[in-house]
Amino acid sequence: MRFVLIEHKCPYTNDHFDLMLERENHLETYRVEELSDLTRTARMIVKIKDHDKKFLTYEGPVNKGKGYARRADQGEYITLEGEKLKFTGRILSGIFRISSAEGENYLLEPVSKA
Repeated sequence: MRFVLIEHKCPYTNDHFDLMLERENHLETYRVEELSDLTRTARMIVKIKDHDKKFLTYEGPVNKGKGYARRADQGEYITLEGEKLKFTGRILSGIFRISSAEGENYLLEPVSKA
């Protein structure tokens, strides 16, 4: 399956990243506030609404021109046992666990490098 990490520039909210994981007919999407030390430090991410699969390749205006989406990373991932995913991207590379924390909050935790 494919994934994309979108840099989302928004004048009405903080700039952030959206991690989108390809599923059968949609992209499961999580908001990631920052990327620094992503491969070394666990961080809280927030599950947001699923997105259309067009965002795997789309870059350009979003939210009726009030924001902009740019691909920061892309690649493939495979599901391993438990909640582990192995990513093969430029930024997101290695084995990570995405586990439920509370409500819409999840923990993205690096397990090992690729």
